[in-house]
Amino acid sequence: MIDKILFDQQTLSATKRALDVYAERGRVYARNVANAETPGYRAQEVRFEDDLQLALRTAGAGQLARTDARHLPTEGAMPSGRVEQRNPGSVWSGNGINDVEIDKEMADIARNTTRFTVAAEMVRRTYDGLRKAIQGRSA
Repeated sequence: MIDKILFDQQTLSATKRALDVYAERGRVYARNVANAETPGYRAQEVRFEDDLQLALRTAGAGQLARTDARHLPTEGAMPSGRVEQRNPGSVWSGNGINDVEIDKEMADIARNTTRFTVAAEMVRRTYDGLRKAIQGRSA
């Protein structure tokens, strides 16, 4: 059990990728807030969680087998997040200028900050556990 927690590369890889995506998501939210008064601006968002769940669900099951050393590896392909328009077919929001809703952006920023903080702590604890295991110390 402990080796699964300490050495599970899939979990660590997914968590590190999530940190990158949460940082990008923070930049996208900041851009949305900065353009709240820009006429015609379309709010954007980063799509990641659904792609991550699909990647984790299919990891190991149904993957292509490498029957030749020249085949490209298929394992470890974690999604990187996609920046998309939030409401591609929407009309303007209540502000009459664009579709940025400041209240929603602020709530999304708070949620994203919490996710980033938790993911960073998970990575820190993983590396701390590895360091202690290498040094022969108990947790």
